[in-house]
Amino acid sequence: MAALLICAGAAPFILLTAMASYNVEYSYFKPGVALKSYSLAIGSFVCGSHWGIYLAKSSPINLLVTSNICTLVLWIAFLYSENYELFFSVIFLLLLLVDFILNKSNIVLGGYFKYRSIITLIVVLCLVFNLIFN
Repeated sequence: MAALLICAGAAPFILLTAMASYNVEYSYFKPGVALKSYSLAIGSFVCGSHWGIYLAKSSPINLLVTSNICTLVLWIAFLYSENYELFFSVIFLLLLLVDFILNKSNIVLGGYFKYRSIITLIVVLCLVFNLIFN
């Protein structure tokens, strides 16, 4: 079930990137804006999951600090950066690095890390594609 939810979370990245590429817009819906908002929501969610891990388990890194810094960078990029995709991509990769450390420390399961790696690759590719072509 978790794998299905993780994979389903990548679908909007793919769909919104495709819609933005084909200039599919309506007066009430702009895919580029939706992609930016969804990226912020997912990034914040991942940061929040790290915060929860910090409260529940011992960790080799201070997840409370890393998750809050990443969330703040996401929000600042969301509010002030026209090229948010670059900042968001870096943060998603840093969050994957944190999960790698947690996986090597046996704090998160290997299966979870495998799916996170695949989904992060999809997300970063969508964001970079959007940055270059839209």
